[in-house]
Amino acid sequence: MLLVWLLPRVCALALLGIVIAWVILAEGGFGTSSAALFGWHALGMTLFLIATSEGILIKSFPLWSRMDLWMGHVAFHLLGIICALLGLVAIIQYKSLSGQGNGTPTCPMTGCLESTGQAGLDGTFPFSTMYSAHSWMGVLCLLLWGGQLAGGVASSLYPWRGPEQREAAKKHHRFFGQALYVLLIATCCMGFQDMQSSDLAGFGYGIYSSPSLLACGASLVISIYGLTTLYALFFSHDLSAEGKTTAKRTEQQPQVFDMDSVMSTAIGPVIGHETVAERNIIPAGASVVTVFEHSE
Repeated sequence: MLLVWLLPRVCALALLGIVIAWVILAEGGFGTSSAALFGWHALGMTLFLIATSEGILIKSFPLWSRMDLWMGHVAFHLLGIICALLGLVAIIQYKSLSGQGNGTPTCPMTGCLESTGQAGLDGTFPFSTMYSAHSWMGVLCLLLWGGQLAGGVASSLYPWRGPEQREAAKKHHRFFGQALYVLLIATCCMGFQDMQSSDLAGFGYGIYSSPSLLACGASLVISIYGLTTLYALFFSHDLSAEGKTTAKRTEQQPQVFDMDSVMSTAIGPVIGHETVAERNIIPAGASVVTVFEHSE
């Protein structure tokens, strides 16, 4: 159980380290200049993914009360959307300050702007908005996140609904939340591939250089991160369901009495307060009805 909970956190730390190293080596680092703004986008979206993962996992944390789990779930998701909005602002500013629509290549570390010509003729990528699948998927994820927020708030603030409606709402919220998480994983991987292709086209670094391999490694770690998170989620749900089933069976199981104690109490006056076993009056395995028939 500990390993199941530990693996997603290890992947989160590894992903954070790879992204920071990739930004510093390949994308101009972190700063306020046009060449360094992209780093904040990559970092913000990475933190959005990590906070979303924690928001998913915390609902199954076994040591907190239900209210604490709900508050932690909400807090992590709100923290995640703040990071996502900051990352969105960073990429908008990055493209705006770097030459929106001017055909400027995206290789800030090599200064390839001065050595290239018209966009598209020399393999460079322009700073265009909403032209890639990554950007479209990103907008879709943000819209779905808003829908998830509205659905979660609605299901929590209307306790007058019946238990069947509440259970159906929880199932829908859980399904769409996990589906959104899978889309978020795919969108992040597409973002690394998009930026890597842009850098390679602008001759920002070599195909098998460290920055290029870090971009591939980040996508691989993100995929493993998503798998371990979902595995931990389903594994903890199985344990929770098993625990509830066991408790329910225990409640429904009829109370078992010690036959010797029951007989001594029930028919003690009849047989002189001696145990059933000592008098050998009642055969082994006799039912309670049989005992009272022998006592008459």
